[in-house]
Amino acid sequence: MSAFAAMLPSGIDPIDEEWGGLYRGGAYLAFGRAATGRGLLTLRYAQTGVQGGERCLFIASDRPKDLVIQAASIGFDLKQAQQDGLIRLMRIPPMMNPQAMGDDSVAKALWDLVTIIRKQRPDRLVINDFMPFVMFRSFDRFRMEFIRMLEQIDSLDTTVVVALPEPANPQSRRVIDFMAGQMTGAVHIESADEELSSTERRLTLIPHIGQIKRQVVRHWDLAEIVMTPGQVPPITEESRPSQPAAPAAPKFPHVSTEMAAPAAPAPEKEDVFERYSDRGPFRDRLQNFFVNREDESNPFLLLAMRMDQTSESGPVDFEFIIDLVADSLRPQDDMLISAINERLVVLLAESKPEEAQGFFARLKNRLRADAPQQADHLLHAVSAIVVPDGRPFQSADEFLTYAMDEA
Repeated sequence: MSAFAAMLPSGIDPIDEEWGGLYRGGAYLAFGRAATGRGLLTLRYAQTGVQGGERCLFIASDRPKDLVIQAASIGFDLKQAQQDGLIRLMRIPPMMNPQAMGDDSVAKALWDLVTIIRKQRPDRLVINDFMPFVMFRSFDRFRMEFIRMLEQIDSLDTTVVVALPEPANPQSRRVIDFMAGQMTGAVHIESADEELSSTERRLTLIPHIGQIKRQVVRHWDLAEIVMTPGQVPPITEESRPSQPAAPAAPKFPHVSTEMAAPAAPAPEKEDVFERYSDRGPFRDRLQNFFVNREDESNPFLLLAMRMDQTSESGPVDFEFIIDLVADSLRPQDDMLISAINERLVVLLAESKPEEAQGFFARLKNRLRADAPQQADHLLHAVSAIVVPDGRPFQSADEFLTYAMDEA
């Protein structure tokens, strides 16, 4: 782990001007009311990392489609960043019901989150809605688990931004104050005036470590970063990636969660998203199966798989599932991925209906071997429909429209 000396640009002018950026490996809290620009702040932070060639893990409760639209408003092509392997989106399930969950369940969800972060080792991490992970009934338990989380992330040299809504009562204010006291700094964002149409925001910068001034208030105009429809962002030297990503290198290698020195670089492997995200060739191959499906000597199976984001067990790592599915395929099989919809289609060639069981058995075995702590949660988070010979669908396009949830 490098010393807390290097500074990274945040992409937020008041922060970069007053603090010189964010400390590499630091942890920062951003909080404020809804519709004040809290989400734009975290997206801007992620965008700045992507422009610098850094890898970012963005964890949010928002639907990926909504994030893509919001990112586009600041000239951030989120889909392209995903395809380039520079950002990975992970969705937190809808708000957990705190009345139905005990502290052990919330702690487990938090630990699952930490396990995923430690496996992926991003340069920048955004947890865009940390609320589900503070819903402890015992404040002492929350303090213990939050400190434990920070300790587990410290060794990664990951720069963290955690977002929370404005505290609504003394209990939530207590949580905010405690978190700010444990992190490198905090940023409070609020409207600068009462005019609903105003784009002016007031940022209160509250450092905890590494700054002389205890508190600074600066104005931030969202109009300076939000683009009008149809506007094309200018390409400047600052917006060019400082280091291009190696096209064939694994983007987020799965590594041990043990507290140990970094392992030697993993051997290069083909990126599954690059291979399996091209719809045209997959559709053409699948249509050929449909045309010839009356030939009983050439049976095939289609699996329409999707992530169940209603689980209350914690966040679901869609791309981890993708890796496991890809490793479970045979040479004659194929797959198509929709990262935004969190859908995937598997084509099992030369396969009869009963052979689907063998595929799922291979997938389960790999899952239990690679992620024993998360296996049960991930198994329950994936649903699949088996379609022998593509029936009752009449064409590849009809099936893909259904499977990718495009109807």
